[in-house]
Amino acid sequence: MQTDWLRFESTIGFALPADYKLLVETYGLGTFGRFLMVYQPRSDYEFTELRTQIRMNADKLEFLAEFEPLPYAPEELVPVAGTDNGNSVYWLRSPLDSPDSWRIVVDQSRGDTWSEFSGGIVDFLVAAFVDGVRFDALAENIGPDPVFTPSGRGEA
Repeated sequence: MQTDWLRFESTIGFALPADYKLLVETYGLGTFGRFLMVYQPRSDYEFTELRTQIRMNADKLEFLAEFEPLPYAPEELVPVAGTDNGNSVYWLRSPLDSPDSWRIVVDQSRGDTWSEFSGGIVDFLVAAFVDGVRFDALAENIGPDPVFTPSGRGEA
């Protein structure tokens, strides 16, 4: 089932990168390397929905910013994926009006380490799971394992 991207983007208030749209329409809901899940525009499971994650992460980031300096402005970070141990993968919305130029940043859930990747979500997945690029925020948990495991819950 195809996503009405214009309608979805109007509900979240901004356009999304083209590589993300192609990724979720090609793969749907599931995990990469049995570890990382890309959030979906629609899902039967609320916590895998992009809209839900945008809401939840905005609150989380604002809360964190009250207690510690963040390397990025909370309003510039949009969650795109998450890991089994709570790490968050964000788009860095800069420049705001050019989603295909957004970079990926990863927040380590059990520390204050952030990793930045100068590419989109598809390039990030290839770097992490195929090329074996190490990210400090994910170093102990991610490695070359390009297997995608579809989930029975939801759809792209």
